[in-house]
Amino acid sequence: MATLHFRNGAVYLTSGAGAAVIISEAKGFSLNITRDLADDSAFGDTWKTRVIGLRDWSGSFDVNFDTAQATLFNAVTTATSAQPIYLYPDRSSTGRYYYGTVWPELSAQGDLNSVGTGTVNFQGDGQFAAN
Repeated sequence: MATLHFRNGAVYLTSGAGAAVIISEAKGFSLNITRDLADDSAFGDTWKTRVIGLRDWSGSFDVNFDTAQATLFNAVTTATSAQPIYLYPDRSSTGRYYYGTVWPELSAQGDLNSVGTGTVNFQGDGQFAAN
């Protein structure tokens, strides 16, 4: 796998029913993949040992505030189930992306001297995969 500059990345999301659409004005994403680890150390051990539990994933992406993009608002306010998300490090390389379903949350901010921005935090719901 090649090292990439994310200048050509993309985020796709659905907002209820229908196909995933590109989130216009997205400008970065982060991804966290974790797992539960239970300590199974016992008397006499000299080092801690652990057993793996459930896997989990979450992340976020940043956007410039775009009033023409209803997908984010609908995914957060009207969708009643987890929504498919697709994260592309390079949209010109359509064979390499990451995907799953998420519960998104949106926060937006702006002031007199700046472009309005937003952050979408999401919690994975079920399996996360790479293509």
